[in-house]
Amino acid sequence: MEIKGNELEMSEAKPAGRAAAILLVFFAAAAAITTAGRAQEAGEDPTPLVEVPRTLSLKGDPERGRKVFYRCRSCHRLSAKAAQLLGPPLGRLFGRRAGSLPQYGRYSAALKLAGFAWTEEKLDAWLKDPNGFLPGNRMSFAGIRSPQDRRDLIAYLRSVQDGMDQDTAQ
Repeated sequence: MEIKGNELEMSEAKPAGRAAAILLVFFAAAAAITTAGRAQEAGEDPTPLVEVPRTLSLKGDPERGRKVFYRCRSCHRLSAKAAQLLGPPLGRLFGRRAGSLPQYGRYSAALKLAGFAWTEEKLDAWLKDPNGFLPGNRMSFAGIRSPQDRRDLIAYLRSVQDGMDQDTAQ
């Protein structure tokens, strides 16, 4: 058995070795599903996050961003534990793959298939013009024209995520 790139090469493996490799893959998948299920039962977001550098949030004011967030509150909440509204929760957005939050089942096909993780730059482009950024999404929002308002909102969402991450670490 040999790993080449992302593929497992088992052509030369003995039948017992091949069976062991298949069992290993099966148990790894079962463990991942169980871990995600437990996190979801606990009200946590089981979606793995990737590290996202701070670029735009450093130029924003989180307190002003909290006020900008009032425009978002009719459709979005911050916590995954909060009652579901029209849009998904935004508390742990940065680093999450677009369209992947398991607790939210109303993503458009365009968002599910987008194939990117949320960065500050992606969110800035989305907030500026959601339909121009990703045609076919369901968010009926004209966008936020002011670059400073977008940076402030991103700084606020970043501060919220930082607070959630600190609560989880304790």
